[in-house]
This record gives sequence, structure tokens and C-alpha cells, in this order.
Amino acid sequence: MEALSRCCKATHALVNDPIVWQGMYHNVFGWKPSPLSFTSSKWPELFKRRARSKLYAWGKPDSGRLGTATRNIPPEYARRAGFTTAVVRPFPINAFSHVVLADVTAGGFSFQILTSNGEIYSTGSSWNGGQVGPGPDSYDFQTRPGVSLPIRGGATRNNAGGNATRVAPEDSTDANPDALTFGPLFPGNPFPMGRVGGVIHANHGHPVPTPIDAPTDVSADAPTSTSPDALTFGPLFPGTPFPMGRVGGVIHANHGHPVPTPTDAPTDVSVDAPTSTSLGGLTLGPLFPGTPFPMGRIGGVIRDFLGPPQPSTAAPSSRVTGLPATATSPIVTATPISDVPMPQPGGRPEPPTTTQAPPSVPKVETQEGVVSLMKTPVPVEFIALSSGRCHFIALDSKGSIWSWDHPAQRMGIRLHFDQLSSGNAILKIAAGWNISTAYVLNVGIIVWHKRDAVPKLDKAYPVEHTARAHYKVIRGTGAVRGDARVVDFVACDGFVVFITGKGELYRVDVGNPELVERIRPVLLSEFMARLEEGSRFVRLSGSFRNFAAISSDDQVLIGNRETTEPQIIPELQKRNFISIAVGDYHYLGLLKNGTLLSWGRESNSCGCLGLGVPEEVFRNGGSLHESSVTVHKPLEVDLGGKKAVAIAAGGWQSCAIVADV
Repeated sequence: MEALSRCCKATHALVNDPIVWQGMYHNVFGWKPSPLSFTSSKWPELFKRRARSKLYAWGKPDSGRLGTATRNIPPEYARRAGFTTAVVRPFPINAFSHVVLADVTAGGFSFQILTSNGEIYSTGSSWNGGQVGPGPDSYDFQTRPGVSLPIRGGATRNNAGGNATRVAPEDSTDANPDALTFGPLFPGNPFPMGRVGGVIHANHGHPVPTPIDAPTDVSADAPTSTSPDALTFGPLFPGTPFPMGRVGGVIHANHGHPVPTPTDAPTDVSVDAPTSTSLGGLTLGPLFPGTPFPMGRIGGVIRDFLGPPQPSTAAPSSRVTGLPATATSPIVTATPISDVPMPQPGGRPEPPTTTQAPPSVPKVETQEGVVSLMKTPVPVEFIALSSGRCHFIALDSKGSIWSWDHPAQRMGIRLHFDQLSSGNAILKIAAGWNISTAYVLNVGIIVWHKRDAVPKLDKAYPVEHTARAHYKVIRGTGAVRGDARVVDFVACDGFVVFITGKGELYRVDVGNPELVERIRPVLLSEFMARLEEGSRFVRLSGSFRNFAAISSDDQVLIGNRETTEPQIIPELQKRNFISIAVGDYHYLGLLKNGTLLSWGRESNSCGCLGLGVPEEVFRNGGSLHESSVTVHKPLEVDLGGKKAVAIAAGGWQSCAIVADV
């Protein structure tokens, strides 16, 4: 960007225009509220601060699940007792220090990280713990007789009728992916439970109402349609009844937060938004603050802020919306900044030189068993991400869902949904403990417990190969207008909770796939009775057996699968929460000012609360129960003077994207 600003006066003015930076911010990080949204900083500064944010993690570090080896953790961050280690304070994960982090989610055994260039990385030696999620009953690849096949519940079966053996994950040292013969899985593994549930965080997939105190930078008329770089986004119409995203368009990852431009954010300039903006070959598309499609991208792709984009080596493909079985993946090319002519003293740009090497693109520091790039058979740019206990799903920029759900899986598998057309846009994805879900326009919330297997994955893997998902539609969730429309939902252990346009809270049990379409959602009247007059529920988060509901009058109510009565913690009320992350037994809460709170149970004193060694926690009101630290009232997590901007909680680990004040 700085190089572009030196090209000429016109590009200098364009690059420094606040509306460009605002468009870039929402294109990369989505429209969800974050503490940065409520500061007085201008859009260029907001973007730079968010782009320079770093990943911090704490909790159980075994098997590299925090994104670093245990030996790399300094003593001041860790508690070591015998052969066990717990990271009890937020620790910076250096592997992601040189890239822009778009989002992070937490699974049962790892974190999944989405970067601004659409790549997904996973931490740890195994994201699945050797267990099958809502995937196929058999391998996705052709196996020879005698190979053991994992079955649901952690057991295995042998496809030749022999004795069952345990199945090692693909990154195990005794695994042979080519021969597909696997040895024992983590003998003596001290953590057989792993994560006891999936997680959907308020920081990645929850429609959030417009904050009353939030600003709009600019007002501009939205075009009827736009097609930057052959990426057609469909009709754009203000006052859309689809708060979770665009109709027929592409959803941005961050993901499900229909929050218009905050009304108390910087007001830098009031100008007419250009229909498209091109910076060095990077087409940004139309930039229109106040868009009625706050979840969707503004068009085009913004690459890493910390380095120039590089052109793709693959042939470009056409834009296909929806979920056709033969949908190809998007290839977005961009001109490297090093190829842009630089200005001479006279104001004319000098011709490009071939002797000057282009600057290197920042990369994630991958390490086997610690940080791994999640691969796909064809180039894909991901824009949304959600993690369950032993699986995760992702949405690409064409509207297709990809799944990682089987321990023998070496690449992501694109899903196909029968009877869904290109007009049925995916507006949000949510992975639960043992299920996967998505909100589909004009259809409703769909849920699937399994998918078909696909043939052997090799170099000749055809682009059109997909796996059919066995999905069902939850009754009464298909409305696109009015009080009955779904504005947010969360998937947990065998049940789904959702909020309607009227602000009402419903729950439906989906544990039995054969009964999903017969069961009518139940209104959680006990939760509704706790609301003040004129208020409504506005967003959700949840994992395993628990969920959290935030209301428009700033109440936070905790729900559990076993009861319809809400749990009310007085210290959570009227605190300006903008995000709640729910782990298996612990919670993280993010306040409007960037303060991070945690409470709940720290299984086996693993450190997932981030509050320090047990003795410190006890002095602040915590207690010890069966070797687990428990905190009933939320306590502040020390971030060393920094502020959290996004949070995620797993079964034994937690993390946050942290920015300088």
C-alpha cells in the first residue's frame, strides 16, 4: 500500500482514502463487532492495528495443540508438575507472527486458524484425536484388504473380517498414508476424552444487531449488482430481510454478524463510494459503508497486509455460486506490488526492472505435529471456519462447504447437497460436537451427521469429485422475512438453538437424524421471561452441552442441554459483552473495551482459564474440586496491557487474537 501511494498523486489520494481502508477492513475481518470498532481511531489505523494482531494461547500444550512445542514455553507462562505441563497464562504463538489473522476457532484437540489470504492452518499432531466426526463410515480412499476402518464411538472394524486395531492419525509417526496401514494411536494417551464438544464462538458466525452507539462512515447507494473479477455477487438491495448475509452472494468468514458500520466508529469522510477500486491489480469491488449486507464481502480479495500478494500459478476458474457438485474453486490473481512502476522525481513512473527480486510473502511457520496447512485437492480460498470436537468445516469464496471429519483424511472434502441449487446461498456454517450445520437461503437450517466416502485421493483427483452430505432440514427455519426468520443459531451436542427475527429463543433436538424433520422447535419460555420489556435475544454461542445467549439489554444467560432454566451469573450482567466463547466446561467473555474474562472449570488444572497457577486462582476466589480448578465468578485474564479482538475456547485450551492498545 505504501508503495502504491508513491506512484502518483491519484493513487496516493486513493490509497489514503478512509473509505478504501474501511472496505479493506470489512473485507478481511468481516462486520462483526470488536473492541477496535468502538475506538476513536480512523479506518487506516484500525486496519493496521487489526492486521498486526497476534495469536496468544494457553491451556494443555501436549501434542502441539497450542501451536508450539512444550519445550519452547518459558517457565513464567507454565506450571510443571511431574511429567505434565499446563500453560497458565496467555503465551504468544510465534508461528503466526508474520501473517494477518482473519479468524480462529477451537476444536477438541487443536485450533484452526484462518488467514487473510484464505488459507486454513491447524495446530497439534491431530485435529481429530483419531475419532470420526460427521463423516463417512469408511475411508475416503480405496483401501486394500486388512486395513482397519474406524467406526463411530472410537472403535474400529476390519474390512477383511480380521481383528480390529486402533487407527493412527495421518501425522502419526507410525502411519503410512500411501499404503494406508496404521499402527497404534497414542498408546498411553493421558487425554482420552480430548474435547468433549464442538464450539461455535460469537466471534465467528453470529449475527449481531446494530450497536446503538455505533457510527457509519459514509452513506452511498448500493449498485443493483456487481461482478468484480468475474465474481458475481447477485442482487444487492437495501433493507434486505436476510440479516445473516447477502442473497445470492458470497459470505465473508467472520461470519454471520450482520452488524452495519458501527455508529460510534470513526467518521473520516463523506463521499460517494466508487463502484470499484483497483490497487495494483487487486480489485476491491464496490465499497459502500452502511451496506445492508454486513456479513458479505464488499467484493474482490484483500491479501496479506504485511506483504504483497503473489499471482496464482493455476489457471483461473469461473465463479459458481451455491453448491453444484461440479463447482470449481476460485482463483484470484493479483499483481505483486514489486511489479508496480515507482515514480521518478519528475512524477513519471520508471519502467519495471527485471533485476530486482520481489519481496517475499509472509508465511506461517509450519512444523510437523505442531502447525500444519490444511490442504485441498484444488486451489481454494476459504472465507469461513467452524470447529467441532473432532471435525471442522469451512466455507469457500464460491459458497461451497468443505469438511475435515475422518482420521484417515489427508485433504479437505467438498460437500454436495442434493436438491440445493446455486440460488440456495450458504449464509452461515456451524460445527457442533457430533454434527455439522449450515443456514441455507430459502431452505433453513440444515444438519448432517454423516457423508458419503469418495474414491482414492491421488494426483489424478478430479476437480468435480464431491461427497454427498446426508442432510435434514430443521422445521420452521426457512422463512426469509418477518419475525419467523432465523437471525442466529448454534450447534451443540445433539441439539441446535436459534434466534428468530422477533428475538425469541428456540431449541430443537437433532440427535436422531431420522427424526430431525419431524420434531418441532420448542420456545425456551424460561429464557424469554428473564428479558426486560422491549428487549430481545440477539446472538448465541455454544459447545458440548452448554450455550450462552446475549440480549439487546446486555444480559448474558447460560443454558444447558439438561434443563430449560437459564443460569444467571450476576457478574455477567450489564458488562457490555460483545462476544462469548464456550468451551466444554469453561467460558471466555470479551467486553467492548477489549477486556478478556474467563470462568468455569479447568479440567485437571490444564490452564485453559488463563488465570495463573492454582494458588493465584484460589486467592481470587477459585476452588479445587477433584483435581480441577473451578471459578464461579468471571475473572480478568492478564494480557499484559493489550486488548483481545477475537476469542476461541476448546476442551483443554483457549486462545485469543490480541492487539496493542
